[in-house]
Amino acid sequence: MSNLAKQPRDIVASAKARFEAVENNKLDFQREAGFALQILQKNPFLAKTNPESIKNAIINCALTGLTLNPVLKMAYLVPRKGECVLDPSYMGLIKVLTDAGSVKNIYAEVVYEADQFYIEQGTSPKLEHKPEIMGDRGNKIGTYAVAFLHNGGYQFEFMRADQVSAIKSRSEMGKDGKGSWKTDEDEMWKKPW
Repeated sequence: MSNLAKQPRDIVASAKARFEAVENNKLDFQREAGFALQILQKNPFLAKTNPESIKNAIINCALTGLTLNPVLKMAYLVPRKGECVLDPSYMGLIKVLTDAGSVKNIYAEVVYEADQFYIEQGTSPKLEHKPEIMGDRGNKIGTYAVAFLHNGGYQFEFMRADQVSAIKSRSEMGKDGKGSWKTDEDEMWKKPW
């Protein structure tokens, strides 16, 4: 095996002691290391980021409880300005908040032109959304998130399409039209919360 082929494996392995030392860590290092290696092998640009940042991103999995398992879509390793960072998905952010006991549940949805959508702010806020399930939904007009609180109440926030576009334009992946903004655009629309 060449020295270059060993390098990502060595970097990932160097995270083991700190990963396993995290209190209340429920993730298995060998599994997360395997996921990390798969990600690094598929993305040569990511594999060339600062080795210490790769190690720290893997340790952050243990600190947050978010797995790199691609099926679960909780978090991703992404390159940012020469560094590798752990980037939680909106589902990962929900897991962090529910695990911490901050909320009972949260969900986010994208709203399209053909959907029936009503929002009312003020002292009696109300949100109704009936997605168009048959046929073309049209363009995206916004996104919202609803948090269900432990006291039985709820809270929601809505973001217009132009606000999401502004966030996308500030994102490295959004600027270059690659990565998650291209492959999983609806999921990225749900994430600003």
